[in-house]
Amino acid sequence: MHPTDEHLLPYFVAAGAAAGEGPPVARRLHESITFGELGMDAYAFGPQAALLP
Repeated sequence: MHPTDEHLLPYFVAAGAAAGEGPPVARRLHESITFGELGMDAYAFGPQAALLP
């Protein structure tokens, strides 16, 4: 539910930068909804993402 491209495109930039030589590694660090509609997710990208608690 992104009203315009500039809200979603940074995700693809981060995922592409994390790819390196293999497929991108991503991990969701936080997931919540504020005011019943605003997603407050946080992601980590890259090979070190899998090592985060």
